[in-house]
Amino acid sequence: MAAEKKGMIIKVSETESMLPPKHTNTDSWPLVMPKITGNKQVEFFLTEMRPGAATELDTHPISEHIYFIISGRGKAYVEDDIFDLEPGDCLFMTEGAEHRLDVVGTETLRFVVVFAPARQM
Repeated sequence: MAAEKKGMIIKVSETESMLPPKHTNTDSWPLVMPKITGNKQVEFFLTEMRPGAATELDTHPISEHIYFIISGRGKAYVEDDIFDLEPGDCLFMTEGAEHRLDVVGTETLRFVVVFAPARQM
């Protein structure tokens, strides 16, 4: 029996984007998730929200949630806190935290999104 692969490359250029639920004017590329890579513990997305885009209030009951900002600016609302996001910022949210995100300014907000553990999809 051949050994299982221990690593793989997933190319954004070869991945179909999707509009995530509760988002407007957004493209998200699912790069690592159980139904794509067979992993069990994490989901990893590249997301772009164009100017004027926003999300509705959301919560992820079983998953911690992370945003890492690559470019653009955003304003995150997490429970009673407001966070101004800019390139290089990493926002961590605990499981069950109510949150939403708005794009600030005229530049596309480009960021990495992580869920751990992976949601059941």
